[in-house]
Amino acid sequence: MNIGIVTFHLADNFGAVLQAYALQTYLYRAGHDAVIIDYQPSYLTNGGGLRLPRSRRDLYVNATVLFIRLSRLRAALRGGKRTEAFRRFRERMLSVGATTYPTLKALRAEPPAFDVYVCGSDQIWNPPPRAGVDPAFYLAFGDSSVRRVAYAASFGGAQVPQEYRQAIGQLLTGLDAISVREESGVRLVQELSGRRAQWLPDPTLLLEDYRPLLVPPAEDAFVFGYSVRTSALIGQVQDQVAEACGVPLLTPYDPQQRWGARSSRLDLGPAEWLGCIAQARFVVTNSFHGTLFSVLFGKPFATVPLVGRHEELNERFRSMLFRLGLENRLLATEQQGDVRRLVETPIDWDAVSRRLDPWRTEAELFLADALARG
Repeated sequence: MNIGIVTFHLADNFGAVLQAYALQTYLYRAGHDAVIIDYQPSYLTNGGGLRLPRSRRDLYVNATVLFIRLSRLRAALRGGKRTEAFRRFRERMLSVGATTYPTLKALRAEPPAFDVYVCGSDQIWNPPPRAGVDPAFYLAFGDSSVRRVAYAASFGGAQVPQEYRQAIGQLLTGLDAISVREESGVRLVQELSGRRAQWLPDPTLLLEDYRPLLVPPAEDAFVFGYSVRTSALIGQVQDQVAEACGVPLLTPYDPQQRWGARSSRLDLGPAEWLGCIAQARFVVTNSFHGTLFSVLFGKPFATVPLVGRHEELNERFRSMLFRLGLENRLLATEQQGDVRRLVETPIDWDAVSRRLDPWRTEAELFLADALARG
């Protein structure tokens, strides 16, 4: 079966690149020829265009666009080591189509020829205010004879803004098989479109052995701290865990961290990031994929919830942790006692495997059936 995948593959984000690798690799190992469709809209590559500031929303969108552009500039001024590491990983590990589609119009004008289109995973259904709903991530292009499958697509949170609900509902009706990454996504798909969706694991959980990929760090005793959005809370927790473990704290440089946040000079690509998690004594993260790879590598970890306007994104790892019986690893407060409790409480990895293995089987059966019907 020839399969074209639409996903987030260009972002210099560890989770985005690794989930794209995992989905493509799984499909390849299942006997399919899977290629990532090189969709590169400007809102993903450089933040998109600026708006005439007529409202507070326009000001927010412009601030976001400028922040993304400044982050890229800041990374470039550092020498681009991180950017280059991501580029090399994509070049070596991802099979991307030869045609680049800069817009939805271009994708619809000359759609790639495949037997099946697959969209997923990551937050492809979480519409950014600077772009809104993008039909490409619902596979709304190409000939009607092509089968369309959503694998573990994520809305990001447990709700969808009212302004996007009708458009998303209509787009969902064009899919032949739907699976979502969070339990709340099952309800959302039903509410928005009347369709049935299956709750399945992120594609990175479909692969069990990442050892051929990882590049271990020089350090051999450390706590690894990884955050996608900096906050005083996660900084405090990382310091407390490092002190409790009696080892240094290792954190990667993030060009999108807030100005003035505690910085690190450690430039990591996906392979080096995996190596840090695999070798860490303990992982502290507020990232979905940071949490997920801690589970895959059997590492003790603490997941720190996001706060403020990003709080709704906690649904991503909360859903997964409850599914795997690891909800106690989600830190409830920043109190010292809670942090020390997590450090001192071992994880029953056999119990986790007993929950994860059947979930993997569900995913395998879903994909086999969804693709076979093509």
